[in-house]
Amino acid sequence: MVTSQFRLLIVDDEPLVRQMMSDLLVSRGYEVLTAQDGFDALSQLEGRLPDLIISDLKMPRMSGFELLAIIRQRFPQLPTIAISGDLPPDPSSIGLVADELLSKGSYTNDQLASVIAKLISASSGRAQPTAIDVEQNWIPRDAEGYLLMKCRNCLRSFPLQAGNLNGGLHKIACPSCQANLRFRIDHRKNVFPRSSTPCT
Repeated sequence: MVTSQFRLLIVDDEPLVRQMMSDLLVSRGYEVLTAQDGFDALSQLEGRLPDLIISDLKMPRMSGFELLAIIRQRFPQLPTIAISGDLPPDPSSIGLVADELLSKGSYTNDQLASVIAKLISASSGRAQPTAIDVEQNWIPRDAEGYLLMKCRNCLRSFPLQAGNLNGGLHKIACPSCQANLRFRIDHRKNVFPRSSTPCT
């Protein structure tokens, strides 16, 4: 039994899997949040961060592969466990970014609990995210007035027609995850910020 409460985030598109794993981990003293896919998980990371993330790999809209890569880039301090029922003979060949990889149906509850405890225990020494100075990340507007925006929430890029926008602070919703983003235009430089910042 866990003596001090830690928060876990379970990401899986199957409601039954989420419920069963949540019940198991709650019974072991963890506080458990759940998400139905990668975008749902990212929206939950806007508040207090969990101590560990467990994610399925095959999910609609945003796969676990993409989600775990985003987490490693945005939140390198968070330990992650990937779980899949369809793993190749050599899991290292799939380029997965996770601290542990478990095969669905091939691990016991005690083994899962042991992996979670090990990763949380070791997480204090992990790298912390570095602050990004948005004001110094600039890109030029192309000849047709477009710039390539990059969402800081889901890290997906998208074009934005910005040729007719006035200078100053602007807001836009990411077309992939709907995160509210903001960016600043400075006509004196004729350039725009490389990446947008989620509104607070």
